[in-house]
Amino acid sequence: MDLLAYTQSPNSALIQAGSWGGPHLLGFVVLLVNAALAEAWLDAQSCERGPAVAPLAFALALVAVLFAHGESVLLRRPLDRGATARVEILQPDIDQYRKWDQSYVREILDGFDELLSRPGPAPSLVVWPETSIPRWTARGVAAPEVVRWAAAQKATHLVGIIAVAEGSSGPTNGVQVVQADGHVTGFYAKREIVPFGEYVPFRWMIPRFVIDHWLQILDNFGDMAPGPSRAPLLLTPFGATSVTICYEAMFPRWAQLDASRGARLLVNVTNDGWYKNTWGPSQHFGANVFRAIENRITVIRSGNTGISAVIDPWGVITAELALGERGRLDADVPLADPFPARSFYSRHGDWFGMLCLLLTVLGCAIAIPKLGARQVRE
Repeated sequence: MDLLAYTQSPNSALIQAGSWGGPHLLGFVVLLVNAALAEAWLDAQSCERGPAVAPLAFALALVAVLFAHGESVLLRRPLDRGATARVEILQPDIDQYRKWDQSYVREILDGFDELLSRPGPAPSLVVWPETSIPRWTARGVAAPEVVRWAAAQKATHLVGIIAVAEGSSGPTNGVQVVQADGHVTGFYAKREIVPFGEYVPFRWMIPRFVIDHWLQILDNFGDMAPGPSRAPLLLTPFGATSVTICYEAMFPRWAQLDASRGARLLVNVTNDGWYKNTWGPSQHFGANVFRAIENRITVIRSGNTGISAVIDPWGVITAELALGERGRLDADVPLADPFPARSFYSRHGDWFGMLCLLLTVLGCAIAIPKLGARQVRE
């Protein structure tokens, strides 16, 4: 889900406003400025002062205020991060079109072993990307490869899996929490599943040859089942932890919902291998910067092909592994929570978007009778 706010991702000062107004405030500002400039251009073309002066002045003043606010927020960002814990973020860079080929399972798992065996300080948390284990996995039973490394490192592992179907529901794109003793102490099921990526809408209407040629992997899995909207928060060394998987990062509501329920850390696991070396992975990654600022929460991201990173609550990228680079990102993440109450946006949600919607409906209710009366007179 693309929002106008995402066009402002390079403007680190401006997007700080997301912490109290959310992405719809930034979208409103983008629309307001462009509409005012367009109206001013029309006035200039007619060589007369028109109604655009006041809206343009208001738009520029609002942008100036938001920039000033954002700069003041960034200037107050502390340089001393206090006590930290080591996090290992795995980026195996597995070719998407080999990922589910059974002849490559051993090679894929050996690749994870190589990344995990690299020297470095002992981690407290290890994050694997989306669908790391290339086979079906039970929700409550960790893969032997994960159990072995969790015990060896004495660390908590967050692992992306495809969970087998339970009861009447289909398989699930999920994340397991595996503790050092090998037990699974938490499971997250993806809430926002992707049409034609994780399920086929109106499957009965689609010719079989289309499914066989373009949706074969999905057809082999079967349609995925979404998880509950109010998913349980997971427990990690950083406290209550929220998870989003892949495409979910584009939807502000999931991170906001979890932050409002006490999440202190947001982990996004993804597999952007579908997009190769295009603009897609960078755009997808940028949405996580907005989620960090909106909720004043640290974001840890692990991507199969990248971009993997740590983003602090001010939207500053403190550690990063580039797109298409195979490796392990070792980062020291602060244990202290600089925003224990989270943000105004976390606590109140999309109040600005709802206000705009309400004013739009009210404006239409006022304008439509007037327009009808004018037509009657004419």
